[in-house]
Amino acid sequence: MATEIAERFPIERAAIGTDKDHLHLLCSALPKMAQGQSVQVFKRITARNIFRRKPVVKRVLWGGEFLTDAYDVAMGGERANWQTVER
Repeated sequence: MATEIAERFPIERAAIGTDKDHLHLLCSALPKMAQGQSVQVFKRITARNIFRRKPVVKRVLWGGEFLTDAYDVAMGGERANWQTVER
């Protein structure tokens, strides 16, 4: 999935982590791509791949949606790294 995103969009995933009910994603994207657009790319491709691999997941979800529309974006500079984000 990360390869598919990197091949099609100017986004590079650096790290991914999870919490109780959400994901943390550290990535870099070109300034010409809006942060919300980057989030939607990850969500769309992730859900599509999960549904393709496990069709039963879509059938048991209310409304067939794997991820909510909600997201939070925080920007970091060149020196941002996963340890900084974790703190």
